[in-house]
Amino acid sequence: MDEERSDLYFGVTHQPCGFTSGVVAQFDGSEEPVVRELIQNSLDALLTQGNTSKGDQGAGSFGLGHHAAFGASDLRYVLYAARFRTEDGELASIASGHTILASHRDTDSPSGSIFAADGYWFRRGQGESAFDGTDSSYPSEPPSMLAPHLDDMHDTGTVVCVAGFNDFRRDEDDPVSAELICCVAAANFSVAVHESNLIVRVKDERQDLELDVTRENLGRILKPISGQRRAPKQGQIRGELAYNAWKTISEGLSIELAEGESLRIRHLPTSGQQPTRVHVFRRGMWIDSQVQGLRDSDFAKALPFDAVLMLDQGSDLEELVRSAEGPEHRGVDRKRLDEGQKGELRKCLEEIARRLRREVGKREDREEFTPPGFASIFGHELRAAEPALRPRLPSGGGQDLKPVEGGEVETKAGEKKIRRAGVPRPGSVPSYRSSSRPGKEAQVVEFHLVVDEEIAESFEVGIRLRLVSGSDGTCEQPLSDIWVPLLEVSDGKSSQRSEDSHGGDLELTLPLGSGEQQLTITTTAPISQLELLELDLVRRQLMSE
Repeated sequence: MDEERSDLYFGVTHQPCGFTSGVVAQFDGSEEPVVRELIQNSLDALLTQGNTSKGDQGAGSFGLGHHAAFGASDLRYVLYAARFRTEDGELASIASGHTILASHRDTDSPSGSIFAADGYWFRRGQGESAFDGTDSSYPSEPPSMLAPHLDDMHDTGTVVCVAGFNDFRRDEDDPVSAELICCVAAANFSVAVHESNLIVRVKDERQDLELDVTRENLGRILKPISGQRRAPKQGQIRGELAYNAWKTISEGLSIELAEGESLRIRHLPTSGQQPTRVHVFRRGMWIDSQVQGLRDSDFAKALPFDAVLMLDQGSDLEELVRSAEGPEHRGVDRKRLDEGQKGELRKCLEEIARRLRREVGKREDREEFTPPGFASIFGHELRAAEPALRPRLPSGGGQDLKPVEGGEVETKAGEKKIRRAGVPRPGSVPSYRSSSRPGKEAQVVEFHLVVDEEIAESFEVGIRLRLVSGSDGTCEQPLSDIWVPLLEVSDGKSSQRSEDSHGGDLELTLPLGSGEQQLTITTTAPISQLELLELDLVRRQLMSE
């Protein structure tokens, strides 16, 4: 028997299922998750022996990255082949395949066993043992359609064949698939590409098109998306961050840390609008730009800067980040770590933050600025200026806010007291940043909101809008800000609508969490001066029944 002859094997299951796969359904067919996962797996197969750490011959057929390819396949059939170096330094190859159908019965078996929907490509006669985990019997020779691509490689690499490619379900006016792939590769793997550990070459034989992502053209690919202030999807990197990270990688000052760790720092103008940012890359791939402990608020007293933290094999921090990033290889979620690992991660990040503060220096408490042509008159007498406060309402109150209705409340002694009706209870202001843009309708405003701290489930967040007057306490007759009546507010997951469909409410509440989110707010009337609009948040303890 020719052991290289291979078949699709379907394991026995007790869970019948149809053609709708829950794993595949999480991918909407867009290019970002598919391209990112496939390149990440290919990059690991360059940087490790064989592929990701799934054993000496593990072909990666069972992970999330493998399922990502199905988001681009209408046939749900994907083939893989890779060339790698063994421990002896010899070149070797390995292949695998995966299809997703529906569960089906074995008509030849008396017991009528049910086979699972997932079929895997193994050496003929070895599929059963492979499912038991005792023998990874993947073919060592690639299929004929992939072999020529491996032969073209000078060293290691991976080839993926997505049968029934759906062109990422793009619209006719969208960029071609090759351009989309290059953009995702450049944004998510700029460190790997800049260090020449990764070159992405995209060929589209339908349009006789060939594009490369290399160190030399990274900036040219990322420049068109440098103004993108909103990520295509939550958790993904937006164009503005990707472009700034590339500038820091290519122009920043290099600082060596512990083994497997390095920093690039680029100083920013103190008068600029770009906030301090630390982008974390693991093995050349972008993970997060809002890691707790390395956020803008953690460097409030430091001069503004943009930094890239690069973590490679051999770093203790790299192992911790890998454990915390989850199956999609992005974001650092401390909840995935045990208590000991959480403490180690916190210590490592605190040391990185201290090193960054030491490198960039402190802000001056008072920064002076004299505009051109401004006349200065010096004298011998000094007089302290009176404090000038903004004429804004306290975080928990507000004029004409909907009053809290009266009712019974239980005291500590167990007695019942009548709660007095009045203005809303006071709250606190969480740490947040926001930017706005007009919505599709005249009365709709969209906000990109970043909440920089955790908000417990026992709290709700009041949302208000105001038009700033531009005056402050230095004016003889300061004008108050104008509160904007709201009809509805939504974050895509939940929404609240005013009970007064005409007059609206000056505050609506949502159970907001931390991180990036999009708010859509509908007001009672169109807002003509969007530049004067500010978003106010107030955090309040939920009232117990």
